Amino acid sequence: VHFSLLLCCGSVSYAWLVRQGVPLLSVEQRFGRAALLIASNACIGGPATASALALGKRWHSLVVPGVLIGNLGYATATFITVFLYSRGFFGSPA
Repeated sequence: VHFSLLLCCGSVSYAWLVRQGVPLLSVEQRFGRAALLIASNACIGGPATASALALGKRWHSLVVPGVLIGNLGYATATFITVFLYSRGFFGSPA
């Protein structure tokens, strides 16, 4: 169930970018590879790993954005998960 949920989220994100007329190469040109790596790391590993990557690569200006995006992801995912659980998506609620 978890892999299919991740696949669905990734597909929706990619479809939104394509619908907006933004090829992925221009996203990299607009934000830079370092910012995209930190954002991706924050989405997957959370704020701790994003800040560790930024500090390890000496991208000091990306530490705070990585932490903020990671915390925003935690907050968003918590509310989505509580909603899905209350609707019985993960089984019957207790």
